[in-house]
Amino acid sequence: MLLSAGEHEIGPWNGHLILRTFREGVAARAGHDLVIEATRWQGTITIPDAPDSQPRLAVEVDLRCLQVREGHGGAKPLTDSDRREINKTSAKLLRTGEHPQALFVSTTVRVDDDKATVDGELTLLEVTHPLRLCSGAAPLGWRTSGDADSSPARRSVGELSEPARDLLVTVGRKEWT
Repeated sequence: MLLSAGEHEIGPWNGHLILRTFREGVAARAGHDLVIEATRWQGTITIPDAPDSQPRLAVEVDLRCLQVREGHGGAKPLTDSDRREINKTSAKLLRTGEHPQALFVSTTVRVDDDKATVDGELTLLEVTHPLRLCSGAAPLGWRTSGDADSSPARRSVGELSEPARDLLVTVGRKEWT
């Protein structure tokens, strides 16, 4: 999907923003690898007219609208009660009552054929940290991922028993697995 010069709005109407968590440590036996969808988010991809100018990406996520879609592994299958408890825990850890939004703004974008690397700043809990996203063409759109495990962004919310390891943003795709 090649974008023309100009501003292109993205959000749930034309893509998905998915967080994937992976178990480690004590949670590896009992916890679940989770697929969590942000159901309320919006962003803008700006493609400049001048070929030597930088594209820009900005995405704002409503952290109060995170929904557990899938849970894999664990000692027992993920239940509706588990999903409710995960929602409560994530709201508490992310302090969504005080800090309902997360914001990512690109600082540099490097495009090479059907791959892109986007460096930017993620603001979470009113603290801003660097984050690198890597993107590539996928069969039904674009897939973008970033590893939050080793970044200072993970330390903003403390050591999670099920840390977010992968951020997946798809544009033009309707399924997330």
